[in-house]
Amino acid sequence: MSFTDNFGNPKGFLGRLMLVTMEREHLPMAKWAFTLLNIPQSGKICDIGCGGGYNVRRLLEKSGDAKV
Repeated sequence: MSFTDNFGNPKGFLGRLMLVTMEREHLPMAKWAFTLLNIPQSGKICDIGCGGGYNVRRLLEKSGDAKV
């Protein structure tokens, strides 16, 4: 699998490297967005983004009983 193939379906060492890099690069923007976000304690939240699911984990930590 080539590096560019990993953009659509990350796998293996290169895929993991890509996800870690995306998380590091997107972290400042994600932190800023979370300061503006009113996360409900219940309900549904849809994360449509890229990366390894780190923001989903953050949403779950802040949302109480919401489904993410």
